[in-house]
Amino acid sequence: MGWLLAALVVLALMFAPILGYLSSPWAPFWMKGSNAVPPPMVIEPVASGPVDPLDLQPMPGAHISDAQRYQLARTAGWNVEDAIVATAISLAENGSGNPAAMSGRNTNGTYDLGMWQINSAWWPQFGGQAALTDPWRNAQAAYYIKGRQGWCAWSTYGPGCQYHGCGPPCYLSFLDRARAASRQTAPGGQS
Repeated sequence: MGWLLAALVVLALMFAPILGYLSSPWAPFWMKGSNAVPPPMVIEPVASGPVDPLDLQPMPGAHISDAQRYQLARTAGWNVEDAIVATAISLAENGSGNPAAMSGRNTNGTYDLGMWQINSAWWPQFGGQAALTDPWRNAQAAYYIKGRQGWCAWSTYGPGCQYHGCGPPCYLSFLDRARAASRQTAPGGQS
């Protein structure tokens, strides 16, 4: 009987990580870096089935500050210097601070959404359009994409990128704001 109990304990320990991944696909990001995970923003319900990107309306009154963008970048996994660049890119990409801000149709028929203007080609990989209006998920997606494509994934990053030119506003115009945001104290004493 003792061997049966030992076998069950071993099986439970073997499957615990798998159950963690199944319960939350973002677990690897949460375990990395800061222990402070921002709570997800409330996402307005969207009709079931395929959704036309133009049907998703910006959340009324939603606004993410420069300091909050920086904190999102740090929590997603960027080091201090990269979080400053990520914040400047976010400011250049989404000047409104609206987590549901969406670009018009790009020349290739795609759309860009959220704080880091994640291209619609990536949406399915990160939980879909509605999920990416959550600033935390958008930051995680941006961190992942930067790891795969580098900063050139954003058109505002500019010169030196093979396939993008730097059109106004470039992220360089926002570096001072991003640096200032990195020096602000997060609400509630978080760092």
